[in-house]
Amino acid sequence: RHGEALETLRTALTVWRGLGLPPTEGEVMTTVGTLGAVLHALGRHSESVDVLRGVASIQGQALGGRDPRTAQTVANLGVALHAAGRGEEAMAYLRQSEVDLEQHLGPTSPQVQAVKQNIEALARGPPPDPSASLLEGLDVSIEEEEPGALSAG
Repeated sequence: RHGEALETLRTALTVWRGLGLPPTEGEVMTTVGTLGAVLHALGRHSESVDVLRGVASIQGQALGGRDPRTAQTVANLGVALHAAGRGEEAMAYLRQSEVDLEQHLGPTSPQVQAVKQNIEALARGPPPDPSASLLEGLDVSIEEEEPGALSAG
């Protein structure tokens, strides 16, 4: 279904571009932001980062860098950066978003709580690799039987 959504969003953007709507138009920004989220859901994290970075920039110029809509896009960018393996950069964006959202929406807002959970998850690091414990008990040494001949031990 994400693939269908991707095509629908791209079609909508093509139509709006043809109508000459500026990227600062509310519906255009929302659609492009949704496009970034769909790309993330499809595992296309680098593309998602590029799209969300562009949306955050446009929103920052049109709405202000501290606007809650901009802050939510910045949070989404942080999540996409984390998925793209850029944890340190992701944390900076998530923390910025947390401050801005909390200032506008209050500390109990569901959006603020979601960002806090993402920050905590990122701070904990990746979950342990379950295969690592399996490898600890395995003997994978290689011993020489004859000069030049090898066998698994």
